[in-house]
Amino acid sequence: MISTFYLIISVALVLAFFRIARLVGVRNRIVQKVSPFLTILELVLWTIIIFWSASIFLSSRSYYPILVITLAVLFTLMLTWFYLKDIVAGYIFRLRHNPVRGQILTCETVRGSVRMLGLSQLTIETDEGQWLRIPYSSVVTRSLSLQSPRQIIPGETTLELTVHRWDNPGKMERIVKKVLAQSPWFIASKPVNIQFIPEENKVRISFSLLNHVYLQLVKDRLESSLGLSDKGG
Repeated sequence: MISTFYLIISVALVLAFFRIARLVGVRNRIVQKVSPFLTILELVLWTIIIFWSASIFLSSRSYYPILVITLAVLFTLMLTWFYLKDIVAGYIFRLRHNPVRGQILTCETVRGSVRMLGLSQLTIETDEGQWLRIPYSSVVTRSLSLQSPRQIIPGETTLELTVHRWDNPGKMERIVKKVLAQSPWFIASKPVNIQFIPEENKVRISFSLLNHVYLQLVKDRLESSLGLSDKGG
């Protein structure tokens, strides 16, 4: 009975600790840097809890030794795959993109300069100067681009969208600014100018992109968010 009580307390502590670690890690760079070690620690602790639970509730069973061996084999396979999947993803990533250090990586959630190409992860430096270690498995299936710095031509661009309904221009403006702010290719330090032209059923948007090659992607996102995809643009 006492062992069961300690088990319940341990489960609650592990859940609380890693829940707090994830919440703090959203803003704390130190926690972000040690997050791979925290992941391994969490895996080890849950494995210990599983074996502990088995010993409390099933140690008197005749199949207990077989159960322990099976759990040990499953844990070993899981830990091996946890590491190997990033190595395999790394080979696929290199074959697809042929990355080199110094290139600018841009994907849905992050943008930065490639600093290191490791066996299981790549390291990039963001525009804010933050260094991020990214497992290959988290980027190999994403839509991304890799460009040399000299290929990037930032500048202002103007986009015109055809609008058939003018119910709430203020809401439309908020949506446009939100979509632009969430686009990794948008230069937030540059001004955004939104001009409504009802007599022509047009919205003219002026903003700055890191590269004009992303203009069509931004246009597609704006049309989708504004509900214009089926109207033509």
